[in-house]
Amino acid sequence: MFRVDVLRFPTISSLAFGIFRSNFLLKDIKIPLIFNEIYKDIKDSYTGGSVDVFKPYGENIKCYDVNSLYPYILKFCKMPVATVKYFTGDISLLGGDRGDIPYDIFEVEVETPEYIRHPILQVKARTKKGGTRTISPLGN
Repeated sequence: MFRVDVLRFPTISSLAFGIFRSNFLLKDIKIPLIFNEIYKDIKDSYTGGSVDVFKPYGENIKCYDVNSLYPYILKFCKMPVATVKYFTGDISLLGGDRGDIPYDIFEVEVETPEYIRHPILQVKARTKKGGTRTISPLGN
């Protein structure tokens, strides 16, 4: 249907991206390749989805589930494609309304209150066996 050779793509994700690039990506948009420290910083900043399970109790409760939000965003929102730049320092020096920098990833220090019952800010922590594990801690 999309005229791509499925044997050139080892995963479903790479196939989907190949179909997107060859059939739907506008010709004037270039997706940059990201290497080295910028790639490592962006990769380390993603931890995956946070999933919570609750057992609600009450009367006249209405439950809602957001289904297919990811494809909806892909269809109706702009793709974050641009030249990737590394910035260190005082962000106020960038000036103005910062309209020239539409997407940002920041390294920040956060302190969560100790009373939060179900923390949601995720970080990657090293395990004793040398691997990593995603946790949602309290404190600094």
